[in-house]
Amino acid sequence: MISATSRMANLLKNVTLSLLAFALLATVWSAEPGRANAQAVNSAATVYYLSDGDLFRVKNDGTPSELLISDYEGAQLKQAGDALYYYASDDSMTLLRFPLKGSAAEPSNFSGNKRIVSFETAGKFVYFVDDTGKLYRAASTSQRASEATLIADKIDLDYASFSVIEGRVYFNAIRNGRATWVGSRSAVGKGAIEWIAAGALESEHLTSLDGKNVHLIINTDPEERVYSTDCMVMYTVPAKGGKAKAVNAKSPLDANAVYSGLWAGPDSYVYNQGIKLDVDGEYNYKLGKGMIINKDGRSFAISQNAIYEIAMIAKNKYAIVDGSDKAFVNTISNYKVASSKRISLFDVYYTHNVAKDDKQSHTVIFARQGIYTVNADASLKNLVGDEWATYMTADGLDAIFYTDASKDRTLHQVSPGNKKVVKLADEYVTSILLITKG
Repeated sequence: MISATSRMANLLKNVTLSLLAFALLATVWSAEPGRANAQAVNSAATVYYLSDGDLFRVKNDGTPSELLISDYEGAQLKQAGDALYYYASDDSMTLLRFPLKGSAAEPSNFSGNKRIVSFETAGKFVYFVDDTGKLYRAASTSQRASEATLIADKIDLDYASFSVIEGRVYFNAIRNGRATWVGSRSAVGKGAIEWIAAGALESEHLTSLDGKNVHLIINTDPEERVYSTDCMVMYTVPAKGGKAKAVNAKSPLDANAVYSGLWAGPDSYVYNQGIKLDVDGEYNYKLGKGMIINKDGRSFAISQNAIYEIAMIAKNKYAIVDGSDKAFVNTISNYKVASSKRISLFDVYYTHNVAKDDKQSHTVIFARQGIYTVNADASLKNLVGDEWATYMTADGLDAIFYTDASKDRTLHQVSPGNKKVVKLADEYVTSILLITKG
């Protein structure tokens, strides 16, 4: 059976949500893995969070927090240029726009008469698919969706999610009147559509960029919604457009093995061979074996246990968290594990990299005992004790934003570079929704 649950942070809105699930968390990767020199965080950041049902923002420059929207009920908050975009509610197709400049800023109905089934932001533009199967792009200065430019039509509304990567949009469309295909086109809507493969790209979390190439994991049998079959194929396509290459066309991967996995690096993916579902329909990470498939289509074992989390510390060195909530640093040589060192923590939850200006700086691990940086020799440096409750990171920022576990649940920032903890706001934080640079 295919899992109907998910541990993804942001499952994209769809007209008919697929029964498939993706066990993926967003991770920051460097095109050239390795440690940069530890530095203090100098980059400005803005954190958007909920407190008692109200939406606040606070900058990390010491200025006070600011109430933006009272009684916020929105979903999928994202920023483009100087505006925020979000759905009016979890089950709404009304897309709202909130300008970030102006003393009397109020939310407005950006979608107008259109029903928006999925949307993304990139730079100063917002992209969206409406319920007629058309994909559009609008500048963040546009007041209404009706001002947008058409990028593509015949979008398959069963798979309406899409990704914007390096000036191209990757989407699922109906080709030749019936079959679902993955295609890409220039983000400005010019040039021909380049068709990549028959099937569906079901989430942005199944895409990765290594600098020169985009890697996509495509479900070649998306109509199968009940059984987990061998249908997942990795494709590599030049980031600027060009002919796609299937790296494992003759040996497609099992759907649940892929959905329970995540990217191990910019051009390699961890999948859990033999993983099963438990009685609640969740992935049972105590079963299965952690495997890596690389951009050449070569697969090899990285763990004898299923892998829940992974982060590349350096070339051929990975911090992993397995299904028993134990963590290790595994070194790969000649497509096999050359050494495995246990990280001296218990009840480990997450591990991933933080980066400053798109260059990897630290690998961070989150456990019951606290938040730590982990080195290639499995040694640890403590950043925060067991007082953390929830956290979020952002691309290009060598910092972790977290709420403490006390009754006050206030917002803090810690930099792995200097271990300095800074309190950002006094409000009780229900959840962190978004972090942006600047």
